[in-house]
Amino acid sequence: MKISKENLRDTMWKAHKALPSTVRKQSDRALFFQMRQLELLQNAGVVFLFVGNPPEPETFEWIEYLLSLGKIVAVPLCLEHGRMEARCITATTQLVPGKFGILEPVTTCPMIEKEKIDVALVPAVCFGRDGSRLGRGGGYYDRWLQGYRGVAIGVCRAQFLLEHVPVEPHDETVDYIVTEDEVIAIS
Repeated sequence: MKISKENLRDTMWKAHKALPSTVRKQSDRALFFQMRQLELLQNAGVVFLFVGNPPEPETFEWIEYLLSLGKIVAVPLCLEHGRMEARCITATTQLVPGKFGILEPVTTCPMIEKEKIDVALVPAVCFGRDGSRLGRGGGYYDRWLQGYRGVAIGVCRAQFLLEHVPVEPHDETVDYIVTEDEVIAIS
């Protein structure tokens, strides 16, 4: 029997929320360690990444680390109609509660075109080992990833990595997936 995207999303999101904070923090540390080892990130000049909103992985430390390396760091600003744009920040103090209560850059932060972004770190409720991703249902990242030519890296807690997730024609995939235990290059 084939599971629907909605059922899988609901099941996985409940599992995310059920993770004890100690498990999430341990996972966050391991994900941060893996991310720091990525040569793709070390060589990138411009990095776009999500601002983790619990129970998603916490990314404040990642943002500060990338800024300390002299990277240009961009984070999403959610717009109307399921669209988002990348805005450059120079400090986490430029993040304020925005749409859906997620921290976003202040509107005075400059926009950067996705063509200038080398690496994009993207979240999902769960990923498939084939690069498929199941987001939270708003389509924000699918729309943003359309036409993106840089490297898209999915950030995923290991227990939310499946063999495959249901996809539709408009769903975008990632080039790599990083978990606490491994980095998967999608062929």
